[in-house]
Amino acid sequence: PTFGAPIETAYISGVPVSVADVYGNKGDPLANSPETQANLRARYDFELGSNQAFWQLGVAHQSESLNEAGNTENQFLMPSWTVLDGAIGIAKDSWRLELYVHNLTDENKSVFTTNRQFIVSETPMRPRTVTVRLGYNFGNQ
Repeated sequence: PTFGAPIETAYISGVPVSVADVYGNKGDPLANSPETQANLRARYDFELGSNQAFWQLGVAHQSESLNEAGNTENQFLMPSWTVLDGAIGIAKDSWRLELYVHNLTDENKSVFTTNRQFIVSETPMRPRTVTVRLGYNFGNQ
């Protein structure tokens, strides 16, 4: 065999036996390689009275993909998903207060599915998460 090429033949008792390419056929889709992935963020900073404020929206999308490549009975189609995020914040002098929400619509999809341990197991995406952050800048403003 050529260095770096997959093993395509095994010898059992001196007899050559064809082995399926574990990476699949040429042109087959790769594992965990969606056709489309996109992120978009928009942020607007503005003055609110004597305070500095902002709002921010974000969207992330991934189209469907396979969990494994090649000739396998363990192949699952991972669904496409879209996640929306948002944030607002206000600051005055050295103080700032921010509110972040990840996964605003509480999208619930499997980001990875397998049955390698003889049961189907899924890794769910992170559920809606709300974070409040209060900060103080001790250095120069």
